[in-house]
Amino acid sequence: MNRQFYNLLPGFLIASCCIIIISCKKLVNPGVPANRTTSEKVYNNDTLAREAVVGIYREIMKSFGPLHGQITWLCAIYSDELTQPDIMKEYEPFLTNTLRADNPTVQAIWTKLYSTLYQCNDVIEGLKNSSLSDSIRNQLSGEAYFLRALNYYYLVNLFGKVPLITITDFAANAKMGRTEIHRIYDQIISDLQDAQHLLTYFTSVDKPYQRVRANSFAASALLARAYLYKKDWAAAEKAATQLIESHYYNLESNVLQVFLSDSKEAILQFLPFTIYNSAEGATFIPQTGKPPTFNIHRSLLNAFETNDKRREWVNNTTYNGSKYYYPYKYKQNNGAPYTEYNMVLRLAEQYLIRAEARIMQNNLTGAAIDLNKIRTRSGLAPIAGFSSEHAAMLALEQERRIELFAEWGHRWFDLNRFEAHTLPGNFVNRADEVLDTFKPEWETTALQWPIPGKEVNLNPALIQNKGY
Repeated sequence: MNRQFYNLLPGFLIASCCIIIISCKKLVNPGVPANRTTSEKVYNNDTLAREAVVGIYREIMKSFGPLHGQITWLCAIYSDELTQPDIMKEYEPFLTNTLRADNPTVQAIWTKLYSTLYQCNDVIEGLKNSSLSDSIRNQLSGEAYFLRALNYYYLVNLFGKVPLITITDFAANAKMGRTEIHRIYDQIISDLQDAQHLLTYFTSVDKPYQRVRANSFAASALLARAYLYKKDWAAAEKAATQLIESHYYNLESNVLQVFLSDSKEAILQFLPFTIYNSAEGATFIPQTGKPPTFNIHRSLLNAFETNDKRREWVNNTTYNGSKYYYPYKYKQNNGAPYTEYNMVLRLAEQYLIRAEARIMQNNLTGAAIDLNKIRTRSGLAPIAGFSSEHAAMLALEQERRIELFAEWGHRWFDLNRFEAHTLPGNFVNRADEVLDTFKPEWETTALQWPIPGKEVNLNPALIQNKGY
């Protein structure tokens, strides 16, 4: 595996930087901040400053966590994508949508995301008065802004209103209450705009399709999604168009190439730092003689159209006389050779973002063109056109469901933000419409996960979500 792109350092330097910027249990209550004198030394040294940023990627990928697999499979079982042949105690509350405030997995996700945010904030603060060259300071600051936005995107979509922490001050953070969702999106957008301006397009010379650290186009890709979720349709279309027309990225004609490390449609991938190629491959592909940990829900299998090439992203195994289907976007369930990286952002989503933005601006012809890019790559007949916005949204949801299944929680977030089809014009969440039909314990309050009870007990300013 080519790790030169990360400019990794000897172990003693890595360890020293990790001690400086990583060791916090929680961001909302992170413990004693790093020594400022030591921090100044880090952020005025090219090598140590680079390693501080690389350390954020390393922490994300060194074990399975929210940004390395967990959000993918937890949101998939929370929605209508995956289930389990043998329901495991750890996952049952997600399958049945009966999470409690004391759920240890929810607590771990909250803690990990806020710990990563602390690292991002430390880098941003440390580089503001740094003596590094403008090019290095801009690059590293831009990556930290991007990664902060990425973490907040998942926090706000899982928990709703969360504390918006943009500093490392312990006393202020420990008393921080929850922030309105629109303000969190404003911060996400601001961070990504900063990242756009600070970052450049860069790539590995020997492997030009490896994009394993955030660049300006990664910021544009996540910005397009943030605008979409905020319903700023014109801005979403503009950001997605910037990616599509950049010509740095292209849809892979062969769906089997999409999730490889040298995929031409990869905008951002995270480099493996475990013994596995990817958390998804290691988790979804069953071990010999065992059933898959997660199997694809029958409703998702039935949603594939005949001759859809994306059916190659599904595999099956037989166990005790029963056939189980499981996600097969990633085809390696062990280590070397490292041919698959953790796909974070890819071009196909940008076509889907632009299609949705165009639908909402009544450009149904333009939306059909974008959806047909995805359908044609998948071996399906193009859509001739749409008779209404409602018909176009049905087609969009179908393409998003198939293209992005078992990938970073997209289906769950779509169900949460889309309008129910049976009552167009009278907003009811699509999640209520879909999940109430086959999840007996489904309640609308499950649209947001609980704020971890330990956090609420530590900080009276944190108000629990309804239903918990």
